[in-house]
This record gives sequence, C-alpha cells and structure tokens, in this order.
Amino acid sequence: MNYEAWVAKAAKQPMVLEPVELGPLEAEDVEVAVEYCGLCHSDLSVLNDDWGISQYPAILGHEVTGRVTAIGPNTKGLNLGQRVGVGWNSGSCMHCHQCMSGRHHLCPQVQLTIVGHRGGFATHIRSHWAWAIPLPEGLNFAEAGPLLCGGITVFAPLAMYAKPTDRVGIIGIGGLGHMAVKFAAAYGCDVTAFTSSESKFDEAKGFGANHVVSSKDSAAIKKLGSSFDLLISTVNVKLNWDAMIGTLAPNGRLHVVGAVVEPIPVAAFSLILQQRSVSGSPAGSPAAIETMLDFASRHNVAPQTEHFSMSDINEAFARLESGKARYRIVLDADFLSGWALVMNTDSTTAEDRLAKLGIHLPDAPTPFGAYVPAVQTGNLLFLSGMLATSGHTAAVVGVEGKDLDLKAGRGAAYAAALNVLALTKKQLGSLNGLRRVVRLGVYVAATPEFTEHPNVADEPSELLRDVFAEESVSSRLVFGVASLPVGSPVELEVILEVQP
Repeated sequence: MNYEAWVAKAAKQPMVLEPVELGPLEAEDVEVAVEYCGLCHSDLSVLNDDWGISQYPAILGHEVTGRVTAIGPNTKGLNLGQRVGVGWNSGSCMHCHQCMSGRHHLCPQVQLTIVGHRGGFATHIRSHWAWAIPLPEGLNFAEAGPLLCGGITVFAPLAMYAKPTDRVGIIGIGGLGHMAVKFAAAYGCDVTAFTSSESKFDEAKGFGANHVVSSKDSAAIKKLGSSFDLLISTVNVKLNWDAMIGTLAPNGRLHVVGAVVEPIPVAAFSLILQQRSVSGSPAGSPAAIETMLDFASRHNVAPQTEHFSMSDINEAFARLESGKARYRIVLDADFLSGWALVMNTDSTTAEDRLAKLGIHLPDAPTPFGAYVPAVQTGNLLFLSGMLATSGHTAAVVGVEGKDLDLKAGRGAAYAAALNVLALTKKQLGSLNGLRRVVRLGVYVAATPEFTEHPNVADEPSELLRDVFAEESVSSRLVFGVASLPVGSPVELEVILEVQP
C-alpha cells in the first residue's frame, strides 16, 4: 500500500510530502485513513522544538478523524469502516496501575502521537485500539478533530472539579479558551471570560460567556476577589498570578492547561488562608474523551474552525504562528492516494471503458434516510446518502452466529459500485465529466464476523479501477465493511472533482 505524509525534517523547517513505510500492523493496533486533522499549537511547539522533546524526522498532527481501514487480530470493539478519532496520545502500556485504574493518559509509557510516533498529517495513522475513539453520529466529523486534544484538555478540569452551580473563569479566548467557554456554558456554570483583546468581547459572549473582563484591567480583576470556584488558565504567557489567585473563592482552584514555560510564582498564604489549590492536567483518558465527545454531541459543542487543504499545510502553520487563526485550524486530507482515486490520462473516456466492459448501469438509486442532496461548489460535487444495495433493497450478507455468505456480500458491494456510477452519471450527465474522485467511501452492512473478509470489495474495486483507468486503487480503501445491523442500507459518501 502507498502511504504518504507531510514530514518535518528539522526544527522550524517547512514540511515536505514524502512516501513513508509503516511496516506490519501490530496485533493490538488499528490503521485509520485520515479524512481531517486539526492543527494544534502543540504541533507548532513540537515543530519548533520549543519543549526540547521533539524527534526528527517528525510527522505531526494529533487531532485526527477518519475511517478504520485495517485492524490487528487482538483489537477490541472496532470494525472496518468505523469512523474514529485519534488525539494527543496513541498508546499506553495497558497494564500499569494508572492504565488499570482508567487513567491511561498518566501512564509512564504513554505514547504521544507526534513524538516518536507518526502523526496524522498523512494518508493514514495507526494507534492502539483503545486510543482510537469511536465518534458519535451526532458530531460534525469535519469539525470534530480539535475536540480530541483541545476539547478534552478543557473539558477534563470541568468534569473533575466543577458543578453546574459553580462560577467558572476562563483565562484566554483562543484555541483552547473558546472551547472552554462553550463547555462551561453548556454545563450550566456562570462563566466569566478573561481576554487581553477587547475585540474578542462580543465573540466570547457569543460562545456562552455571561461576563467578559479584560485581563489587562487590574482594577476589574481586583473587584472579582474571592468569586470563582474554578479558574481555568488556557494561555501560555506570563500573567499576574497573584491577582488571578486572589479571584478564587474559599476552596477555589486555579487549574492550568496552557503550557506556560516560565514558573508560576505562588504565595503560600494566599492558598493556605482560603484553602485554595493550584493544579494542572494533560489531555485525558480514552473514557474521558469518549464522555467529552458524547457531551459535545448532545449539547452541540463544536470548535470554531478555519479549513485548509492539507497540501497547504505550511501556509496553515504560518497562520497559526501569526496568531490570526479563529480559533482552530483543520486540514482536509487531499492526498492522491489513500482515500483519493486519480484518473489516468489515457485517451479513452470513462463512458468508453464502461461500454467496452458491457456494463449497463441501473437507474440512479433513490436515496432514503438521512440525505443531503447533491451540492456543487465550484468544481467540487458532494454526494451523500443511504443507498440500497440491490433492487433498492438491502442485502443480508450474514447472520450473527451462523455461516456467512461471502458471495452475497460481494454481490451487495458490487451493486453499490454500480449505484455509485449511476448516481454520478445522473448528477453530471456523463461520467466523462469526472476529473477525479477526491474521496469515496462505500460501507457495506454486515455482522461483526464479516469484517474478517475484506475481500468482499475485490470485484467492485476492480470495476471502479476499470472504469476510471486507475491501477493503484486499494480495495480496502474504497470499500469498508462496517458492523451495521443486518439489513441496513449501504452508506455512500462521495466527493468528486469535475471538469471546470
């Protein structure tokens, strides 16, 4: 299989696109085809070796959403085609006291996703199965990446130390802080946002803050003395820490999640006399991340993002470093391998090749269920919907606990491929209008055991290769066998680039 990644060769150097070799898949690991990957300030810090822990060459990116394309034999609870996320950590020992207590993120051997490990600015990423977190259906998957690092980083202290009746202060309205305000507001807290930029006052209130205070206004901060039950600092700059600690109520807590390089001076009597605390935390355990994602889905909490194509990764890093991003950056995977299929430049057309194969396409299937009509923006055509596999009736390919019908599964997948072509032709008028398939996913309903037979996609993948004249298409990447209820329809997702 062809893998590619954007590689940082040395500190503070532009990243370059290179082929990479991932080697054999470990028994407890999963492989995920990257669809989106958030760009976090921690990526910039590791690129620049600000913390002195970077290892080069480095593949950065630790806010990944994508589909499972391969699973090791000892993995648990995940299936091919399932959409998952991978965040700041991608593995832990699974046997130490911290892991056995559910605090995997505190494991002494925890594997950072972007230090000594290949990250998500790539066609694929691998992680231990426990750290590939299933994404709730209610999430907007294109926007969910930043939740896997920044989201859990600010959600964790709220879950640990806050109550809905508490008064909570959030220091800094940036990539972390704006999500902290959203989570605290959704939790029911009375939220005060601190920002050094008055231009962000209205935005902070839009995120859910009840009050906004300038972090430069010492008089306003002094008036807030002994008020906050929890104060979360998301900034990485030096502040008047004595003044901030003075805003804590008795038993109040200052919790630091912003990576401030300078020491934070603390006056002991300020803590002792009011029984105050100062603490910090890294991201979160797999269970905590799953809880956070469920909360975000139920309460419609999402980061505010800007999107770049992953091929514009160096420009995206420059925007992040400039401080102009509002408020998180997400990179959309646009590799010419992985999920992408590219047309060859032979002289025959797709319609010619289809005719030569003697294939007659069915009528374009009628979408049903949750369906987004076809939308064309510029030269991109987005198709999404639920399609029946054969005769507009879902095909049963296996019954749990009984023999599996591999032939029926292959037939269902092949019918889905015909439906892809038929729907594309209906929307474009001709398959010849197709320049390339930017992203294509077709997921066949099956029982869990059926995921052991990825060759169900062999024939439909051959069909697509023949029609689109592409020899390097991987069947596993084109079709995923998802563990859906028997009788479910085939899920179709297509993004096409058409001739301008």
